[in-house]
Amino acid sequence: MKKLIAFGICIVLLMGILPQTLTVFGQEEVTTLIACSDFQPKSGPASGQKTVARILKTLKEESGIKKADGLLFCGDYDFDTYGDESSNKTGVNTVASVFSATVERENMVFVQGNHDALGGSLGMNKSGENDPASGKYGVFVINNDDYMWYNNDQTTIKTTAQNLTDYLNEKIEAGYDRPIFVLSHLPLHYSMRTQVDGDGLYATYLFNAMNEAGKKGLNIFYLYGHDHSNGWDDYLGGAAVYLPKGDHIQIAKKGNRSAFTVETLAFTYMNAGFVGYYNNENGSDDALTMTLFQIKGNEVTVNRYDKDGAHNLKSAGVRNAFKNEKGYDPNTDVYPSPQTVLLTGITEKSPLEEVMTLNRAGKAYTRVTDPATIKDGGQYLLVYSTGSDKIVTPKVVSKSNSAGERVGFDLLKAEGLGGHLACGDYEDYLWTFTEKDGGYTLSRDGKAMTLTRTTDRAITATLEEGEGNIFTLRFAVGGYYFESGSISLNYNARGLINAFTSDPSVFYLYEYAGYPLDVFGGKATVNGQRVLAAHPGSEVTVTLSPLCEGVSLEKWTADGLTLQDDTAATFTFTMPEGAVKLDASYNSHEHRFDCQVAEEAYLKEEGVYYLSCSCGASSKGSEGEATFTLTVESPSEKDPSSVKPEESAPSVEPEESTPEKSPSANAREEKTGDAALFILFGAVGVGVIAVAAVVLIVVLKKKK
Repeated sequence: MKKLIAFGICIVLLMGILPQTLTVFGQEEVTTLIACSDFQPKSGPASGQKTVARILKTLKEESGIKKADGLLFCGDYDFDTYGDESSNKTGVNTVASVFSATVERENMVFVQGNHDALGGSLGMNKSGENDPASGKYGVFVINNDDYMWYNNDQTTIKTTAQNLTDYLNEKIEAGYDRPIFVLSHLPLHYSMRTQVDGDGLYATYLFNAMNEAGKKGLNIFYLYGHDHSNGWDDYLGGAAVYLPKGDHIQIAKKGNRSAFTVETLAFTYMNAGFVGYYNNENGSDDALTMTLFQIKGNEVTVNRYDKDGAHNLKSAGVRNAFKNEKGYDPNTDVYPSPQTVLLTGITEKSPLEEVMTLNRAGKAYTRVTDPATIKDGGQYLLVYSTGSDKIVTPKVVSKSNSAGERVGFDLLKAEGLGGHLACGDYEDYLWTFTEKDGGYTLSRDGKAMTLTRTTDRAITATLEEGEGNIFTLRFAVGGYYFESGSISLNYNARGLINAFTSDPSVFYLYEYAGYPLDVFGGKATVNGQRVLAAHPGSEVTVTLSPLCEGVSLEKWTADGLTLQDDTAATFTFTMPEGAVKLDASYNSHEHRFDCQVAEEAYLKEEGVYYLSCSCGASSKGSEGEATFTLTVESPSEKDPSSVKPEESAPSVEPEESTPEKSPSANAREEKTGDAALFILFGAVGVGVIAVAAVVLIVVLKKKK
């Protein structure tokens, strides 16, 4: 009897261990991301926090996740203010606190919206590449500074598109086959908002870059927010918009408010999910939602959740009668949750066409996104932020119109100042900032900016001996207000900068940063901080970006620098007196497709399987590549040593599905885990239990 009890105990232990072994060694890793936008609760952040927490709770319960690898938030953190520092900071911090138990703060990405202060400030992310260190997915941030409400700055949007093109070209060259999330506050599609506000007037620059990259095999997801009022998106599904690859999208003709083209998407396009409010003007879907992305092998599963459970990714569109919409029909397609997007490999490695040539001549200047970083005695470019950015020069001029004469500082038109890096010969226009009584004086060549009230010339702006005016900087959308007591720096219609008692103008600052430093295929850091430029003599560390399976670094090519080792994944150099450009090139290989080993096949279900390369690539969908069929018996009768793949005809059965589910020639076959490890640990587990059983029986026998 005791022997039977001992045997039963061993069986229970065995049953308890083996399923855990299966879970650990047979299950493939899943990368999980959550996306949403527009934390703009009308009744304040406390009620908004409850709303977000409730949706998140439902998402986690319904999906079964406990943690997520990232949060992607597409802008706007307050309902009724624009660029207010306190409200902006409170909104970002409130959202971060709701997700703090689910996502590590360093893996949260906060995009700047049209209600928000300067991109890269107050907890928001800087524009451009924001890839996680893991390399498991890509992130490119397009802040409102870069692609703005009203689309009134074509040059800045072109600059943004070129920066995006450079990023996508890096991914193409590296053979990147993981999903890339392009995050923006503004959408790309044409709507009545294009006619009324001008949104999307120059979206074609961004769309063309992503669509061409998608055709070459990059797996792009464009996420946006913004359109939760006035029924702007009702024709596409209201609060639930999702357009898969192969679907159609309306893109405004360049700079045209009343004309658009219908384009076929080569990437996935959707709103992230509004969590603040959605004004229902036409009876459309108005649910507050979040989106869940689960990346596993060569698939991305996409789900949308509201406070009650799963929600349509796309709801049926309705006409926006509230804004007298006409000229196109609603998109009435419905996409329920979940949808699956197959990830593809790169099919064409030629680079994307350049949108514009970015100026890298001369010295480098980087945008100041945090006033706390302004240095006492530091030198900065003061730029008037408008549709055509202009540098405020220290040259005092007098200009007149029918209303009289005004005196102030002249402006210099300069191209390409809309991004985070500007290059040129601007030394003659630098202002020295000196700390004084909680603010700064602005001076040039020993003379300070001075504002003087006059009876005939209003408030003049001149350079004078002495301390001059003390200015405090206050956040505004896209930059700062410069205030001195009751007056502020202001753009005068005569074409100069002086001051006024109301209607302050928005300015932003660029700090002299040495020389430009472009790294394609990696990143450069100084003292642990990522940089786009560096001062001569600085110690710069370059780190190669994570690479996909089957790809390795061939070498670095350098301009402006001689490398000691051009094959190192990480290296350090001293910044010279001049620009530096580094470009990574890669080794890849011809795929050799072989039959998988019997042990790996043993873990799979019965069916047709594709050949695999040692790098992880699969022959799935490849013309002429043989597949094999595996026939297995019931689990209790399986014998790994007897499993033999049988070759079959080199044909691939078609898979019918929604557009994004079509298999690509380079789609990667999901991996099932390390079968050898599974068998090894399973055998060890059985052995341990067997020994324990023998010992237990011997002990019982002795007691007997």
